[in-house]
Amino acid sequence: MLCFSRRLTYRIALIFQLCGTLCWSPSGLAHGGTLGSQAGSTNLSLDANAQPTSSSRLQIQPVFDPVPAALAAGGNIETIVITIRNLNGSYGGANLAGSMKIQPGDRFRINFASCVQGITFVYPVETNIGGSFSAAASSSNTVLVTYNGPTANYFDPTQYVNVRVEVQTANLPGNSCSDPDHQAPQSCGATYESLSNSDDFYPTLLHGSLIYGCAQDLSQLAPQAAPSSKGGTGATGPTGPQGPTGATGASGATGPQGPQGNTGATGPQGNTGLSGATGPEGPTGPQGNTGLSGATGPEGPTGPQGNTGLTGATGPEGPTGPQGNAGLT
Repeated sequence: MLCFSRRLTYRIALIFQLCGTLCWSPSGLAHGGTLGSQAGSTNLSLDANAQPTSSSRLQIQPVFDPVPAALAAGGNIETIVITIRNLNGSYGGANLAGSMKIQPGDRFRINFASCVQGITFVYPVETNIGGSFSAAASSSNTVLVTYNGPTANYFDPTQYVNVRVEVQTANLPGNSCSDPDHQAPQSCGATYESLSNSDDFYPTLLHGSLIYGCAQDLSQLAPQAAPSSKGGTGATGPTGPQGPTGATGASGATGPQGPQGNTGATGPQGNTGLSGATGPEGPTGPQGNTGLSGATGPEGPTGPQGNTGLTGATGPEGPTGPQGNAGLT
């Protein structure tokens, strides 16, 4: 176990609720069992009131491994991956028939507490457990992971649920990181809850030792927190199944309008259109000038005999004519 005194010059405080001493144990939880070399699972402790029960041997015993386990404070955007496993060594195997299954509607609540001021993105869940999980931010610093089924499934110790979250880190209280008198790295008070209506999990609440601090202090902390001995790198495991397709991202902003293109070639003559409807009659135009006299036409045929006219007045008496010859005796 690596222990840090309160009197270290760079004042790094790793706060655990264990015995009143500030210690960081790289080997396991306070479950009473060790985790061997599982990375990240060093950041958990049981609730002080949690007590093992006879039924807990068949329950799912969740452990949450955050990577990284220390976040740079000050509004940085960081991605953290929380791997959820079942640490119950008695689960499955010869006890498979009596081992409890994860049920549709079971949930894991990941609370980053004071380490985080906002959750900017939650990636699709990666898992090798049958069925599907969904994850979404339920507050500015909390993510809720839900098992959707459709059927109940065993959660063997070899299986995992990976939750990848993009967060904006919070500011440390007090002076900014640029001030030499800024705060030392400190615990966030992170918690991990396992929620089930069918009592599938034991324990149901874990306290994490996720910390945040100024980047320059975290760089000094890393070698202090490393285990004193380290085994060789293990063989690369098999490639996991392909994850589900991610959600379609938001449409990008419309780009600027491009320059006007060259005028295209003239298209072929179109077909003659249909005749339009006859328009309304226009107004009467002004009277035109008198035209030239036409040529005299041919004499027409003699008309019919007219009626006898009226008898005229008696004319004046004419002069006496010459004496006629003497008649015969």
